[in-house]
Amino acid sequence: MAAIAREHIRDNIQAMRAHLAQAAAVSGRSPHDVQLLAATKYVDADVVDMLIAGGIDGIAENRLDALELKQDLLPGIDRSVWHYIGRLQSRKAGEIAERVGMIHSLCSDSAAQRIARWMEASELALPLEVLVQVNVADDPGKDGLGVDEIDQFLAELPDAVVVHGLMTMPEFAPEAEQSRAAFSTLRKLRDTLQERYAGRHPLKHLSMGTSQDWIVAVEEGATHVRLGRVLYT
Repeated sequence: MAAIAREHIRDNIQAMRAHLAQAAAVSGRSPHDVQLLAATKYVDADVVDMLIAGGIDGIAENRLDALELKQDLLPGIDRSVWHYIGRLQSRKAGEIAERVGMIHSLCSDSAAQRIARWMEASELALPLEVLVQVNVADDPGKDGLGVDEIDQFLAELPDAVVVHGLMTMPEFAPEAEQSRAAFSTLRKLRDTLQERYAGRHPLKHLSMGTSQDWIVAVEEGATHVRLGRVLYT
């Protein structure tokens, strides 16, 4: 990626904030209810530093090795700012949990067991928030549990694992509006499960929406959106 100016990053984030305020109003919410996350798969630690300085709410990484490298280069960033949005391999789940404030992509019993063991052994004061990934479209090319699998998955999780919300990646669509049905489905699923699991799983978060469709996602209730190219171009 070509060199990116600090001022350009800051201006882009400010522009996203303006769009966010308009989108949040559609669903009767405050823009403060939504976190703007920077998907930093293709940028280095220097750009992450610019994003933090520019006012982004969180940094979302896809791979453990990249997460480790950037955190080692930027030791001053609080653990709560880091999010993990990539495929959650069970053998790495504990290491990832140690380094982030939120995991967006839990979707297997084996990873849940690893996270539970980490939670039971951890002495970190800051709790880990976990989201379950839902494959709303039953796309064989994407990770995530099917809509009809979520209820049983939540019921059988170890006691130490508390689910704070759901995440989805809809099928690619050339127009943002084509993703609205998937986002609406996730919100309605969350609302149903939130009532069913009151006192066990808070299920308050909806992680959905990327650069091409995040405005629609916010209108449909997203609490976390994962922005890439709109921050850097």
